[in-house]
Amino acid sequence: MAEKFVKEDSWSNSRYDTFNRCRTEYFFDKVVSKNGWDSRNCTKTEREAFILKNTRNRYAWSGDLVHTAIEDWVDSFRKGSVIDRDTILSKTDTVMRQQYRDSRDQKYRDKPKKHNGLVEHENSLEIPDSEWKSIHDNVKTCLINFFYTDLHKSITSVGVEGVIRPERLDSFMLGDLKVYARPDIAIKSKHSIRLIDWKTGKANDDNDLQMVYYALYAVKKLKYPIEAIETDLIYLRENINKSVVVNREILQNAEDFILSTHSEMAEFEKSVSKETSVTDLSPATSSNTCRLCRFQKICPNAVKRE
Repeated sequence: MAEKFVKEDSWSNSRYDTFNRCRTEYFFDKVVSKNGWDSRNCTKTEREAFILKNTRNRYAWSGDLVHTAIEDWVDSFRKGSVIDRDTILSKTDTVMRQQYRDSRDQKYRDKPKKHNGLVEHENSLEIPDSEWKSIHDNVKTCLINFFYTDLHKSITSVGVEGVIRPERLDSFMLGDLKVYARPDIAIKSKHSIRLIDWKTGKANDDNDLQMVYYALYAVKKLKYPIEAIETDLIYLRENINKSVVVNREILQNAEDFILSTHSEMAEFEKSVSKETSVTDLSPATSSNTCRLCRFQKICPNAVKRE
C-alpha cells in the first residue's frame, strides 16, 4: 500500500502560497521530499526533492539577507551593544558573496541545510552580471534605508523593554489548529502594540493580508484587544511605510479563510501519496512560476510548459 502523506495540523501563509501557486510544487515540497533528509535510506527521487526544496530564487535570497541583517541589529540593540550601520553592511556583503560562491559551486548538493542554493544556478539560468549586481545593490539600499526609517527611530526611542522580536517559528492557536505567523518586530507601549513587517521589493497590496494574520497573532497569542493593534508594512527599497487597517470583520474573515484553506489543503493531502503521478496534478498557470520553481528539474509539468 502506498505511503500516505502524514498531515500536520497546522497552517502558514507561506504554505498556502505554495499550494495556491502550484499543486505540483506543493506535492514535491510536502510529500516527495519528506524523507529526503535521510540520504542513506531514502530513494533517489526523495533525496533530489529534498535538495531542491532547500534552494530559493535570487529575490527570496536577497530578502532573507536583509531580514537577517536587521534582525541581527535588533538583537544587538536589545542586548545593549548596538551594531553600527557600516558593520552591518560589511558583514552582509561578505555573507552574500560567500553564499553566492557556495551556490555557484553547488555545495548545497552535499549539505542542503548548511549551504545556500539558488534556483538560478541549479537550473542553469543565464542571469547577466548586471542583474546580480542589481540584486546586490538592492540589498545594500534596503539596509541603508532602514537606518533612516521611522521604524529605526521608534526602536531607539522606546528602549529595550518596548521591543518584541517574536521567535522564528512562533504561532497561535485557532481552535485545534496551529497557525504559524509572526511579524518581524513588535513595538509595545503601555496600552497598544505596533506590528511591523519589512519588505525588500516593490509596494504590493497582496502583502496586506499577511499583516491581518499578524493582527490575529497579537489577539490570540499576545492578548491585545483589536483596538490596541496597529499594523505597518515597511518597503525598504522605496522607504515607504504603509499602515494596514484591521477590525473585527476583517479578522473574522481572515479566520474563516485560514480554516477553509486548511481544509482544502488537508483534502489534497489525503488524495495523494508518493506513488501519485505528477502528470495528474495541476501545474502552475504562469510560465515564470515554472522558470523560478525549485523543482523544475524533476517536474514533468514544467517540462511541458517550456
